[in-house]
Amino acid sequence: RGTYVLGVSTMASSSTRSASEFADYLKIEDLPDTLATYDPAKFPNGVTYTYTKHARAIGQAGKVLTNDFSASLGYPLEIRLQRNPGSLKVGEQVSFQVLHMGTPVPDLRVYVGSSAHVPAKGSHHADTLVRTDRNGSATFEATGAGTWYIYTNRMVPSDKKGADFVSDRASLTFDIAGPAKAR
Repeated sequence: RGTYVLGVSTMASSSTRSASEFADYLKIEDLPDTLATYDPAKFPNGVTYTYTKHARAIGQAGKVLTNDFSASLGYPLEIRLQRNPGSLKVGEQVSFQVLHMGTPVPDLRVYVGSSAHVPAKGSHHADTLVRTDRNGSATFEATGAGTWYIYTNRMVPSDKKGADFVSDRASLTFDIAGPAKAR
């Protein structure tokens, strides 16, 4: 009994697109930081990119809160809460950190949302965009009880032969309990 973490990480896959198709893909995937530094002229033969997905979910069995929620799963890109979600309450600040190969990722675009479609404070959409600080951390307000998710896509130029870019997607899902029900 206690807090547990489940995870899954996909094997790397690859895709090749023309330079203009890749620019369109960056727009569709909402990767303006990558698009801002992307020069299609450097890729007359197209762009090959690899991509992986790394998902983790935090659950609770019983009432005992343990530190297992913060365990590394060894994924290239991980999102980790700074506090056990079983201790979080509606209206509180939720802090998390994004790590790539164990190193904080600064200035990364990250989306936060809730299954109840309750926007995090400061947004008009179901998903709220936040950016990590220089320590790879960000905070949002838990505006409602239920299942919450945090996800990001880190796409950067690749230094590996056969790939021009590498995309690592990470997600984290957890629950925030509502108020205790009176008997």
